Amino acid sequence: MRAAMGLCLLLAASPAAADESFWDSLGRSSGLVAPTPDMPAFVKASRPATPPTSLPAFATPPEPRSKVKSAEELKAMDSDLEGAGARARGEARKAKPKPKP
Repeated sequence: MRAAMGLCLLLAASPAAADESFWDSLGRSSGLVAPTPDMPAFVKASRPATPPTSLPAFATPPEPRSKVKSAEELKAMDSDLEGAGARARGEARKAKPKPKP
């Protein structure tokens, strides 16, 4: 048991990259985990040079800019919606299902 613990500590003490965890370095040094291959050139070229900035999790996004509609534009939009609703209700009345004999 002590030999296995000593072997684990010896393998873990080997130089490892700063971003690797203890288990990653232990697996790579023992040969159980394959090293990560380098990215192909087209992948490196498609990635941004700087890391993306993080978005705050609970921040509200800025309000989108919108043009305030005039009274005439609102009335025209309301009449368009009312007309579309009336046409839809008329079509629904026309398409009554036929009773089955």
